[in-house]
Amino acid sequence: MESTPKQLRSLVILIAIALAVFATMPARAIEWKQFETAVRGYPVMRDASGSRIADGDFVQWIEQDGLHVQITYVSDNGRRFEEAIVMQQRPRACSDQVEVA
Repeated sequence: MESTPKQLRSLVILIAIALAVFATMPARAIEWKQFETAVRGYPVMRDASGSRIADGDFVQWIEQDGLHVQITYVSDNGRRFEEAIVMQQRPRACSDQVEVA
């Protein structure tokens, strides 16, 4: 059974209508039920000319009280800069604890 041009045109119109309907439907937000456990990175602090000033250690993890982030930089001369924060998203976005050493 061969398709006639009229049947083919009808099929194309039907597909176009279906795509238009799906494209105009509102998309629902995806609620995440599982989260990654931890992230670790090793950033480098540089000056304006691009020279390395200090090596860094970035750690991020989730506990019941929120998202914990700790960033530590240590320079060649032994100077150390450390920042630790705890952030929460509910009931509203806020940072409960900030420590800078």
